[in-house]
Amino acid sequence: MLLFSRKHSNAVMSMKIIVLGDLHYPREGKLFHQFLDLIKKENIDLILLCGDILNYGNVQYLRVFLSKIHKRTEAKIIAVMGNHDFWLSKNMIRRGLNSWNLIDVYRGVFKEYGDFPLWDKELIVDDIGFAGVPGWYDYSFADWKFRMNRYILDSGYYMGYQWNDFIFTRFNMKVEDILEIHLKNLRNQLDRLRKSNVEKVVVLLHFVPLREFIKIRNIKEDFWNAYLGSEKLGSEILKYSDIVRYVFFGHTDKRNLSRKALRVNWIYFINVDVSHNLSNMFIFYF
Repeated sequence: MLLFSRKHSNAVMSMKIIVLGDLHYPREGKLFHQFLDLIKKENIDLILLCGDILNYGNVQYLRVFLSKIHKRTEAKIIAVMGNHDFWLSKNMIRRGLNSWNLIDVYRGVFKEYGDFPLWDKELIVDDIGFAGVPGWYDYSFADWKFRMNRYILDSGYYMGYQWNDFIFTRFNMKVEDILEIHLKNLRNQLDRLRKSNVEKVVVLLHFVPLREFIKIRNIKEDFWNAYLGSEKLGSEILKYSDIVRYVFFGHTDKRNLSRKALRVNWIYFINVDVSHNLSNMFIFYF
């Protein structure tokens, strides 16, 4: 368990936290510069990132991304990776790397800047616990009326388009097995936080954790709901409603969701995908 205390004189006061996901640096350059302008003006204590930090895994881009942020704020960053962060370049694939290797790559770069990527270890800042994993999908949100089968879902091909994870990631296992590794890590983090007697926990995800967020439009594009997340993520988190207060996630925005936020068993689940609008971020005191 990682422990971190703010060195500010007002450390016993509430923290001002900004939460957002899907900046997709450097693809969304204008959006990123809007974010930089914002954090330069705001007195932020923590920045929480819900994945898709980059458009694909790249050490140089990640260093530029973090250095630009830290030139404008003293806030620490806590983050989870997103599916885009697991995408491999052709050079990485030629070198024999797989997507799991990128976890240690990100962890090393984040450490250089004093920041914290969540994966297999939780973090406590003052009296607040932070846990998180990207999550993954298991097709539990699939709309089966499209006469799809497992082969179609595993190929990601539909309407002449292929889901990019099947092109750019290399996990070498079934999607359910990928998800189970994420669930196990999240479960272990939350178990340790519960034993530590922390009373307030924030969970960061990338993928959608509850079916209630999935928008059913009865059009062909509903096929892609299969890749939005898994109801197992939400079910696991709800077992810890005694300590979890907020769950933030990204991956998709209101165009594909039925709502921005939902409260279940005293836990607030909130979408913070800003890829199309920075106003979808969330700022709060905790």
